[in-house]
Amino acid sequence: MVQRKGKRIILFLFFSLILGGISLLFTLILKSRAFEVKDIEFIQQAHYFPEYSNQIQMTVKKSLNSSHLFSLNLKKLKSILLADPWVQEVKLIKKLPHQLKVEFFFRKPIALFKNYKNQLFYVDEEGKIFEPFQVNDPTHFPVLIDFQKTQASFFQALDFIREFKQSKCFRFIEIQSILPKNYGFECLVKYPLSQGRSHTTKLEIGKNFKNMNFDLNKLGRLFTYLKVQSMITSRVIFYLDRKAVVKLSHVYRS
Repeated sequence: MVQRKGKRIILFLFFSLILGGISLLFTLILKSRAFEVKDIEFIQQAHYFPEYSNQIQMTVKKSLNSSHLFSLNLKKLKSILLADPWVQEVKLIKKLPHQLKVEFFFRKPIALFKNYKNQLFYVDEEGKIFEPFQVNDPTHFPVLIDFQKTQASFFQALDFIREFKQSKCFRFIEIQSILPKNYGFECLVKYPLSQGRSHTTKLEIGKNFKNMNFDLNKLGRLFTYLKVQSMITSRVIFYLDRKAVVKLSHVYRS
């Protein structure tokens, strides 16, 4: 009985010594300057606004809640960075002995969303409405009008814009605006004419989007013909779910 009690005391002292040693080692590590954050490696895709890159790097440096790599709270730092509307995702990695790796993924706007107050906001490919449009932004974006951001038609419109940018249409047709309709979308588009002129017309797009890229390439050929012939139209009707069904109304030559 006494021997068992003695063994328990020895084991208790042994484990206490180990835990005390670990605690002391951890304390020494935290106080050691060898593991201070001395270098921050930034890996980031090109931001939509180039001057923004320096700003986001300054945000990281100001938001560091510790100068020591081991006591750095990555979860808190990540939440601070994700609060920025332009930041889509961020990855933080501690690299011994003294480096923090920060990888940014930024949102890329593909359209503008017009709300009931006639305010414009950037929209990315995922349908995230994330930041007011800057009036000095020279980039042209299609404007989504009368859409509800939770409805299927809103995401269909974004799919349409994404496919449109990959088609032949994108080379010379500029979408001004998109409105939801029972048959699909009504777009206001601008296309070139002869002698450096251009014309804006209404374009009806049908509902079926199963083979959108192929049909949009056909639409591109149609507008190529309108360009070559310098034809001014008031409306172009093009149904993606019908084979080669294109109607032109009120067409006359300039």
